[in-house]
Amino acid sequence: DPTGAPVAEAAVRVTNVDTNTTVNLKTNQTGYYEANFLLTGQYRVAAEMAGFKKTIRQGIQLPIGSRQEIDLQ
Repeated sequence: DPTGAPVAEAAVRVTNVDTNTTVNLKTNQTGYYEANFLLTGQYRVAAEMAGFKKTIRQGIQLPIGSRQEIDLQ
């Protein structure tokens, strides 16, 4: 939110741009989300919640065996 507080229950969509495969998630009470077992490739992460502007991060490269933290504000 505008004060920097986490947004609970926000819809998060993680999309593999190469395969157009999407994983739909929700943030928890602390604003945390986790997408497990993703294939390598290029990803787009989008988050939205009623009353907030939709946020999109593009061009995320996920190499083999990596773990990445993608914060959205």
